[in-house]
Amino acid sequence: MNDLHSWFFASWVLCYLTISKCSDVIVQSFEGERVILPCKYDSKYHGKCHICWTIGDIPNMGCGNEIIGSDGDKVVRKITSRYQLAGEIQHGDVSLTILNIEKKDSGKYGCRIHVPGLFNDEMYYVHLIVNDALIPTTWKTTSMSSSTSEHEATGVFSSAMTEGTCVCLYVILYYLCESVMAE
Repeated sequence: MNDLHSWFFASWVLCYLTISKCSDVIVQSFEGERVILPCKYDSKYHGKCHICWTIGDIPNMGCGNEIIGSDGDKVVRKITSRYQLAGEIQHGDVSLTILNIEKKDSGKYGCRIHVPGLFNDEMYYVHLIVNDALIPTTWKTTSMSSSTSEHEATGVFSSAMTEGTCVCLYVILYYLCESVMAE
C-alpha cells in the first residue's frame, strides 16, 4: 500500500505540472469586433511586474514573438495600435485588447508576467477564434443610427481541458484501478 501512495503522489505532482501548463481559455468573437483576451496577476502580492503578450508559445526565457509589453505602469512596446492594454495595468489587469479583429488574428496567444525571482514567471494561454462577421439582415438603412453601426464585444469565454490534462487524468485513474484490483 505504501508503494501505491508513493506512486500516487509522484503522479499527482507530474499531472499538476502538466495541468497547470495545459489549462487554457478560449475566446470567440467576430470579424470587425473588439476583443479582450484575459490576463491578470496579484499586483498587491507581487508588486508591479513587467509583462508581455506573444503570439504562439511562450518561450522558456524572454518573450519571443512579442506583440505588446508593459513595465507594470504603462505600455512600453507594441507592434501595432490595434493591440492595447486597456485595463488597470498598475492593479494587475494586463488583459489584451485587440481592435478590429480579423480571421487571421485567430490562434494562440500567451501572457507572461515577469514575477521577481528565479523561475517565478506566471504564464497563461488564450486561444482566439474569430468567426465571420455578423451581417445584420433585419436592419433598415433608414433606421440605422451611427451608434448601431459600431460593434464592440469582449468575446465568449470558456475554460478548456486540453488533451494533456485528459490523458493525464486517465492514466492516474487507470493505474489506481489496476492497483486496487491487484490487492
